[in-house]
Amino acid sequence: MTHPYIHSPPPHAHTCARAHTHMHTDIMLYLIINSLSLCLIYIVYYRSKILTTLAATFNPYIKEAVLRYITDDMRNRLDLALGWLYEEYALLQGFQRRTTLCTKPQEAPHQAYNFLLCTLVSAIDLIQGKDRDALLSR
Repeated sequence: MTHPYIHSPPPHAHTCARAHTHMHTDIMLYLIINSLSLCLIYIVYYRSKILTTLAATFNPYIKEAVLRYITDDMRNRLDLALGWLYEEYALLQGFQRRTTLCTKPQEAPHQAYNFLLCTLVSAIDLIQGKDRDALLSR
């Protein structure tokens, strides 16, 4: 009679190989998920940058649509609102140039910034409770 381990590996060898394969798969999944999360961060940033640039430089209909989008869920869209406010501030201070597709040419540079700031503060003021204080502190 032959020894049982001569023709096949010991039983624990399969377990070790499987554990190694699972560990390799887990590591690969972690790396893929980590890469995807970094991509999502960039997507969120560029999405916000595109929306704020459109709102700050294009016609009043786009501004109104973006403002309505923000104020519909102020708690979750405050970052977008602050990004837009910064875009308006950058245009006001001359950090960025207005495009030819901008809003009314006769509009004074401070009007868009002041209007947006007042509208956002008013929208936050309508929120009740601790949420309002947290949003205003930002």
